[in-house]
Amino acid sequence: AVVVFSGALRGAGDTFWAMCFSVSIHWLMFGALLVVLRVLKLDPKIAWVVMVLSFLCASVILFLRYRGGRWKQRRVLSAPVEVLATDHDQDFHATIDA
Repeated sequence: AVVVFSGALRGAGDTFWAMCFSVSIHWLMFGALLVVLRVLKLDPKIAWVVMVLSFLCASVILFLRYRGGRWKQRRVLSAPVEVLATDHDQDFHATIDA
């Protein structure tokens, strides 16, 4: 779910928020693992549980951001794209010498 909602937000143009959230959640997970393994000296299985819970929490936060709909107001392109004018009278496959 983390990958799906994060990708959906990034694809919709909400890239800055998705990047900040991704960096923050990864540092928080790193800190949580340090505390669980080094400070509390708990079993690595507990560390796995902490990681799974972290991903579940991240999924919920990303889902709420997606569900909130603020990404709908983002503009993916800053200006309209101009269509290049082409000469449609020529044969498409014709060479320059023809």
